[in-house]
Amino acid sequence: MSSICDQYSGESQTLCNDLAGDLNVFFTLWATSCVFFMHAGFAMLSAGAVRTKSTTNILICVVMDCCACAFAWWLMGWALAYGEDKGSFIGTTQFVGMELGESVSYIDWLFQFAFAATAATIVSGAVAERATFESYLTYSFYLSAIIYPVVVHWVWGGGFLTLNGDNAVAGVGALDFAGCGPVHMVGGVAGAVGSYLIGPRLGRFDSDGKPLSMPGHSTPLATLGTFILWMGWLGFNPGSVLALVGNSNLAARAAVNTILSSATGGLSSLLFSTYINPGREWDINGALNGVLAGLVSITGGCPVVTPWGSLIIGLFGGIVYQLGSKFVLLIMKLDDPLDAVAVHAITGMYGLIVVGFFAKTEFVQELAGFDESVSYKDFSGVFYGGNGKLLGCQLVEIAVILPWVSVLIFPYFYLLRRFNWLRISARAEEIGIDNSSHGGHAYPDFFPDMSKSHQSSFNGSVHSVHSSPHNDVETADAQKDKNTPEQSVAQA
Repeated sequence: MSSICDQYSGESQTLCNDLAGDLNVFFTLWATSCVFFMHAGFAMLSAGAVRTKSTTNILICVVMDCCACAFAWWLMGWALAYGEDKGSFIGTTQFVGMELGESVSYIDWLFQFAFAATAATIVSGAVAERATFESYLTYSFYLSAIIYPVVVHWVWGGGFLTLNGDNAVAGVGALDFAGCGPVHMVGGVAGAVGSYLIGPRLGRFDSDGKPLSMPGHSTPLATLGTFILWMGWLGFNPGSVLALVGNSNLAARAAVNTILSSATGGLSSLLFSTYINPGREWDINGALNGVLAGLVSITGGCPVVTPWGSLIIGLFGGIVYQLGSKFVLLIMKLDDPLDAVAVHAITGMYGLIVVGFFAKTEFVQELAGFDESVSYKDFSGVFYGGNGKLLGCQLVEIAVILPWVSVLIFPYFYLLRRFNWLRISARAEEIGIDNSSHGGHAYPDFFPDMSKSHQSSFNGSVHSVHSSPHNDVETADAQKDKNTPEQSVAQA
């Protein structure tokens, strides 16, 4: 911005600076709108991926994610993430909106809130159809207020992982441009812990631990949701430059790489899922999830890799997702209706690692504005002459996020389970959480209302089902189709 306006003087220079500042605010506001509108994508994707009897519940969870997160972010989330640094670990000032509009700009607060809400929403898919609404609402506040903000401080707020920060690990820090770690790993790992402790849906596994098919009810909704998320990612990734003036090339490169990676992710995932299927059926869920996996894969390094690099990253990202999905379902025995763990946690880790290989020296220099005293080999990917320091820092980010999220979220879900507040009752799950907790079906014109006795018996109830990963209680829905494991649609 200064290079553009320095050619002027006096009032002309002031006008130029004001115009550039206004343009930056407008750009970030547009990007924020794209990121926030991604929740419409989450809502449609999630609704399509669950059964009809759980549609209203998953929609209200997405809505309340935004509401709970906004309050949590204002109360303490921003402060822990971007307040004055303490020990390169946590922020300590600017609680309850203090200094908002003064030292803290409105647009920065708003943009970062949209990211926080995105991280919180990821978990809804992993515990869908059986978590009590009360437990989910309090979880959303907890993650947005404490767990997510601290990771943000490490990576973006001046902590020990901030790229080229004063106290950066190894003098380098991690390069995580738009949030493979803070957004996708945090949400995905929390979802994995929640799914483990809440147990699978009734009928998801047979008595031998074999997964049974439990498909979502609307492929059109899931497809619409994926396209909305795809569009929103064009604000999510390029918008992370935060200021367009002077950074337009970075933003444009991030956008191009976002599209290319998502394209090859969708292709590779579709082909992989089709050709390992004995029936050779073209699986739309594999394509949709592959697109999302490609988007997650490029999120960390979108402005610092070449277009060729993004094609390769997305190509393998789709395969990583497919293998991760099989691992979560068949090995971990987790019931994740939207494949959130595979798409976000596993592919998010992959996205961090590939930055350590594909980050191009010139692009990193353009992003961080290094001076001549910096050793570029420290900040370059291994494929571009890097000495491995950047790759090591990417691995450190993974190594600290995994235990941080797990240690903080596990006691929360465990205590809720102990007090029978985590999971709805077996009968409530059988008739559907929409009828038992939300007063009726999402499609009342197509399904007759449940009896008044059912609604009066289950409205407000929060009885728990202690269910193991090998739960052998099957619903009528599950009995209809035992042939193939479900490959669910993921949430991004």
